[in-house]
Amino acid sequence: MDLIEINKKKLADETDLILKNLFPICRSITGKGLRKTLNKLKKLTDFDILEIPSNEKHYDWEVPDEWNINDAYIEDSKGQKVISFQDSNLHVMSYSTAVNSELNFNQLEPHLYTLPSLPDAIPYKTSYYNKSWGFCLTHNQLKNLDKNDTYKVFIDSSFSKGSLSLGEKKILGNCKNAKNYLFTTYPCHPSLGNDNLSGIVLWALLLREMKKVKLRNNYRFVIHPETIGAVTYLSMNESEMLNIEGGFVITTVAGPGQIGFKKT
Repeated sequence: MDLIEINKKKLADETDLILKNLFPICRSITGKGLRKTLNKLKKLTDFDILEIPSNEKHYDWEVPDEWNINDAYIEDSKGQKVISFQDSNLHVMSYSTAVNSELNFNQLEPHLYTLPSLPDAIPYKTSYYNKSWGFCLTHNQLKNLDKNDTYKVFIDSSFSKGSLSLGEKKILGNCKNAKNYLFTTYPCHPSLGNDNLSGIVLWALLLREMKKVKLRNNYRFVIHPETIGAVTYLSMNESEMLNIEGGFVITTVAGPGQIGFKKT
């Protein structure tokens, strides 16, 4: 493979802009946020976007209904929004069902999730295959809620027959006995910078740069939601996956410390 010359300052500035552009999008394993993210990445470097219909079976898994959310909040009796989806899309448990109710604190509390060990952090929680709803908040926010108040709880979300979105691009090498390698990442998390917004940006930039050089081997780039996306893609490409020589999952590449990798 030819060496790739990279202007580090220019690439760092570009990466910063991409991260800021993608960070606010509410992503999940299906839905508009996932699709919007893939389409924005596609502007960086072209790849195919595949849409797998809801309820299609792959092995012993089934593609779930598409989930989308417009707004959500918890409002106290004075009309003040104490928790709002507009402040952070992490505040709503992914795949929450629609809610429009008035609850006292004891009724509300089982649907509230915090991390006591990290009192200023909003946890990330999902309920993909169990119909439920919930809000995630900092532990300090929970402590400040009036236990004697009544709260309006509102989640404007929907489930519908739609699809699961995947991205794929194959780069063919020029060696007669080319080996096959796989680069994957997952774009299904909402506003989480390191896990895994950093990974999907690196995935797209790496794909863009590798298209520019002559390669000996074949490289397949796949971007899919965790678990259900991987299972779906594997079932659709089983014979080709049997010929994969090696692969990398690009994730959490923006944290502190040196870059590293885990071996299987």
